[in-house]
Amino acid sequence: MTMPVQVDAFDATPCRGAELDDLEFGLMPQFIRTARRVRNFPLPEDASPQALLTHLNLLYKGRPTNAAMLLFGKTPQRFLVSSEIKCSHFHGIHVTEPVPYYQVYKGTAFQLVDQAVDFVLSKIALSVGTRAESVQAPVTYEIPKEIITEAVVNAVAHRDYTSNGSIQVMLFSDRLEVRSPGGLSPMLTLEQLRVPHNSVPGNPLLAQGLYLVEYIERMGTGTLDMISRCAEAGLSEPEFAVTDGFVTTIRRMPWDVWVARQTGQPPRSRLRPPAYSPPKEMEVKLGSSCYQVKNWRCCEFANKVLCQELKCCRRRAFHAGRVI
Repeated sequence: MTMPVQVDAFDATPCRGAELDDLEFGLMPQFIRTARRVRNFPLPEDASPQALLTHLNLLYKGRPTNAAMLLFGKTPQRFLVSSEIKCSHFHGIHVTEPVPYYQVYKGTAFQLVDQAVDFVLSKIALSVGTRAESVQAPVTYEIPKEIITEAVVNAVAHRDYTSNGSIQVMLFSDRLEVRSPGGLSPMLTLEQLRVPHNSVPGNPLLAQGLYLVEYIERMGTGTLDMISRCAEAGLSEPEFAVTDGFVTTIRRMPWDVWVARQTGQPPRSRLRPPAYSPPKEMEVKLGSSCYQVKNWRCCEFANKVLCQELKCCRRRAFHAGRVI
């Protein structure tokens, strides 16, 4: 069942200059299959693109709406320029130039979420377990993937698409920030985000498409889920604020605490030992390799090996006390 949407809602208005040929019909069969499996979607798998778009209220007088372009467009940013996501990674706790790692992602709403989440996961610490209980080794990320995904997908679903600004995903040494244009709905307050509340999507048709393939729940539980998952992971509660847009902040765990939780050892200082300190043996894990490094401040060979390993691991780095 589809939801009634106000005609003047941005995602329900026709996408300026767009025609049906600007939609990627090849994306629709997989969308229907997934929606049928996870949401009991009523349309058959062989439903025509026209039938799907009509069922989801994604057409306005035969033309694709902004929601249709965001969900199924061949090149959505050709028509909605600011719908891209800008991802950056900083070594410290402040925005500095030049930006060490910077990437602009384009594509459908689904592709934007997946690419932004992968960007963050490629830059944070992870721990790989053993195959004792499964053929696939379990992976534990410093910030659980579900928390990152929720923060990004909320930004994509609820942002103000009439703004010229873009969503910004910024990873610092002490936190992850997801900034999106626009603020809260007038029906919600920041305090209400921490208690059960109604779902008030800023873009109802877009939210409906994301809901049907399980990117969101559309029950007002997104922020509560983030809070509970942060607690389970030993992280501070997520912070929500409205400045020049809506900002979600996830505090990263101190590096020594993260290592201690993964190894079961007492936390060590995040500072490198001074020159006069006696050599200490330290195990360094990057990717699938493990190195025993003695006198790690001076070992030139270990430094070269680690640099090569970083390149092989998509240049994963632990900055601000996180890199050797």
